[in-house]
Amino acid sequence: MRENETQAQDYPVDHFAKLTDPRIDRTKEHKLIDILAIAICGMICGAALKRLS
Repeated sequence: MRENETQAQDYPVDHFAKLTDPRIDRTKEHKLIDILAIAICGMICGAALKRLS
């Protein structure tokens, strides 16, 4: 393998791209990968889970 070639396993986005989105198509306002990225960043920063009910 050449030095400038990258493997898919080097990118977390490629790993999460394999997930299926369980949401209904008409309710998808944002990409699933965007939601996951925000959630992961929040967890790294110490965000707490809050229920909306």
